[in-house]
Amino acid sequence: MREGRSSRRFGGGVGGGVGDGVGGGVGGGGGQHNQRSQQGQYDQQGHHGQHGQQQQQQQSWAHSQAVELLNNAKLATDAATATAHLKALQELVLRKDPSLLHVFLQPLLELQVDPHTAVRKIVAVMCEQIAVNHPEHIAPCVGAVRTLLNDAVPMVVKTAVKSGAAIFRQALIQAATRGGGPGVPAHVAEMWRAARGIQEDVRALILADRTNDGVRMQAVKFLEHVILLFHGREWSAGVVSHTHHTLSLDALATEADNLLGVLLECLKPEVCAKQSGTLTLVMIGAASNIAQKLPVYLGFVLPSLLELAAANVADA
Repeated sequence: MREGRSSRRFGGGVGGGVGDGVGGGVGGGGGQHNQRSQQGQYDQQGHHGQHGQQQQQQQSWAHSQAVELLNNAKLATDAATATAHLKALQELVLRKDPSLLHVFLQPLLELQVDPHTAVRKIVAVMCEQIAVNHPEHIAPCVGAVRTLLNDAVPMVVKTAVKSGAAIFRQALIQAATRGGGPGVPAHVAEMWRAARGIQEDVRALILADRTNDGVRMQAVKFLEHVILLFHGREWSAGVVSHTHHTLSLDALATEADNLLGVLLECLKPEVCAKQSGTLTLVMIGAASNIAQKLPVYLGFVLPSLLELAAANVADA
């Protein structure tokens, strides 16, 4: 087509006179413009078509790759191979192509019962990443984390508690920003109810006699985190008005009082005498930080710490 346009342009200039040249210049120029315009449209449409095909091919490749990685992770006979495939799948679905998450979320969460400890730990960490970056999927992630809080391996439980703290904060923010009402979306109410379940599970871990010390230390940090959250620290609590349909700051503050009571109960001299010194130090640090950031609790925390110190002096 490029050669044809060139022949017509030069042919009109040589064979015609002045009039032909002018007429050919005007008429021919319009024809050339139309042809160029049409050609540009065709090129643009072709470009968009090729781009769309490339996107489809990339999505198809990513989907196939994700399926392969998931199957390899499930069929792996050793932890190292399984975690390698799972980390690659995590990178693909959560970072490179998040559009795949809605397809692979449930199969990923099903790995919460995988026989390999390392895989279950990765699932706990993945739940935190999904909840923080894709809060619309908080509810199913909460379900997986609550299952992992009952895992037989302390390291998995400890990881689940740590992830649960980040998920709980994100759930609180979502409940505050999307649950004001009237007409709170059902999935927001469900998400907040599920997140409250994590809080109760971790509280039970602190009070259980047979809880591993490492798990209990992480649970104490969770408790400290929630007490601060319930008093509006580390998030924009100002979005919660007195007419909010999901949250009440007064009710949250009352719950924080109760959670602090749990922590101070664990700092009783007779309780501390039965637990490791390291765990006691973590509890003292948590109580001290709460009193520092929330002076309203200083009158409760300080007497408990003085009582504990006096008991230790007496025992010495």
